[in-house]
Amino acid sequence: MRLLFYLRESGPTNASVALENFGPSRDGFYNAVERLRSLGYLYADRQPAFPARVLYALTEKGEEVADRLRPLADLLKETRLSMESELASLDRDDKPETMARRIELLGLLADESFHGGEWDSAISHATRQLDLARQSGDSFNEIVALLTLGRLRQKRDEGDAADGHLKSAHDLAVRTDRFAFASDSSLLRGALTERRGELESAGTLYDEALHLAQIANDETRMSLAQLARGRLLGRRGRLDESYAILTEVVTTLERLRETEELPRAYANLGTTAFYLNRPEALDWYEKAIEAALRVGDVRIEAYGLSNAAAYLIEKREFRKAKTNLNRARTIFENLGEKTMIGGVELNSANLLAAQGKWRDAEHGFNRALELAREAKNRFQEATALLNMGQMEKRRGRPEEAKDLLTRARDLFRAIDSRDRARRCEEELASL
Repeated sequence: MRLLFYLRESGPTNASVALENFGPSRDGFYNAVERLRSLGYLYADRQPAFPARVLYALTEKGEEVADRLRPLADLLKETRLSMESELASLDRDDKPETMARRIELLGLLADESFHGGEWDSAISHATRQLDLARQSGDSFNEIVALLTLGRLRQKRDEGDAADGHLKSAHDLAVRTDRFAFASDSSLLRGALTERRGELESAGTLYDEALHLAQIANDETRMSLAQLARGRLLGRRGRLDESYAILTEVVTTLERLRETEELPRAYANLGTTAFYLNRPEALDWYEKAIEAALRVGDVRIEAYGLSNAAAYLIEKREFRKAKTNLNRARTIFENLGEKTMIGGVELNSANLLAAQGKWRDAEHGFNRALELAREAKNRFQEATALLNMGQMEKRRGRPEEAKDLLTRARDLFRAIDSRDRARRCEEELASL
């Protein structure tokens, strides 16, 4: 809605200028762009200039909808201003009996700012919420504020700070028997640890998140912990276990109608199915893309498109694979996602290799390696080395293939991805 009204007031606007007005949340901005475009309210006008310039503008339908929704937007704005005014007034009086109301207002403002992509404002409100909650002994809001700060620091790639907030939230939640919150903390800490390539530690945290969700008897949180566990088992090469867990997770999330979580679950199941050479892999990727479009999650849409391309390459449907990869690359570049762009580059290199375009493929693999190392994604780095080694083997260059496959095997072993290490051994043995 913010983007809709911004474009109604500004008219056609450069993409970079529009993004600056929506804070640092690129995800939120591009999700909004794609959502409005899918509804027919927005279009992108690509200008013939260098560097490339994109203008976003509303269609006539979008302008009409913005005008009709204006009273609601004004009401929401007044509500926020009213909360901020009330908070300022209570702060000036600084009476002990208003402490609970101030904490409540800070939590509401932090949550609204977080979801609106105003991260500086969200951090400021959550930090004050945390301070006041500690002063008043309000353990519930202390945990809420710590979790909010942990999520925000994670979004900003401030891993150590995020982990500190989340660990504090976990310990306090366990001490006060708020096990659902403790499960949230363990799940988020597991994601941070997995991103650093510490797969065994991540697995321990995901197991803990599941255990805590079971104590809380929270079925949704149990499913989210299982989703993380299933994805991680797939990365570690325990594919049959991964497939069984993820299939059960999808069934549960569909029953609970957790539409926000289903795109990720479908995509993860598709990846495990792909590595198991199951024919339904493409179906899961397409379900992930469809579900992502429905909820406006461009990240998972791009993830599904990129991974579906890997399946299409094997089926030699090169044109469709290229279309998928081009769309995925555009989304990830907009989001500034180096790790995900690395995955697109890797699949693009595999596409070129499958077509026998060796030199172009070599350049693509080197670019994928560079991006994986920048992002410290050791699994992706090892996968790029493996795929590059397979290409050199097909080119009839055994020495180059041996070097690459050996490096890939050693790296997979280092991150305890046993199935992938075994695949490297098989490739080496067949040289």
